[in-house]
Amino acid sequence: MTDSENKAPLKKKGGARPGAGRKPLIGAKTTTVILTEDLLIQLKRLGGSSWIRSQIAATTKPSPTKVADELFKSLPIPAEEISVEKAPDNSMDRAGIHEGTVLFLRKKAKAQVGNIVLLEYAGKKTLRRFTASERGFRLVPESSDSGLTDFILPRGAELAHSGIVVYVLSEPK
Repeated sequence: MTDSENKAPLKKKGGARPGAGRKPLIGAKTTTVILTEDLLIQLKRLGGSSWIRSQIAATTKPSPTKVADELFKSLPIPAEEISVEKAPDNSMDRAGIHEGTVLFLRKKAKAQVGNIVLLEYAGKKTLRRFTASERGFRLVPESSDSGLTDFILPRGAELAHSGIVVYVLSEPK
């Protein structure tokens, strides 16, 4: 018997074998980043490679300012007639407008039936849909909050509002 035949088979740990090792992200390449020990500790606290990927992805998204500038250019309304505000409440959540949603408003337009208007009531800003009724005009909330009320505006009365919503800029959820 030779020496190689006498030896018991070695248990294999590590090394290359089918299916072993970290699975790559599809379409991803591996790279090396050289960091000091302090920076490496900080990177691990932030989330490691996932954090790096999220930071890079965030820089490739257009900024809200850039989106707004492009939108201003595309609207058939003079820029001086447009204002940008955030929705003050959830009074139009069934219409897809939630508190904090960015609204583009036409400041000097007269409200037409069906428009959503931003107005001030009892010292607070709120949104309502402008509709017609037998007694005049109604300003109706479209909200899951049943405690919100309609406002009645007699015919001939002027509606004081901050603007009519012409565009809504919301982030996908």
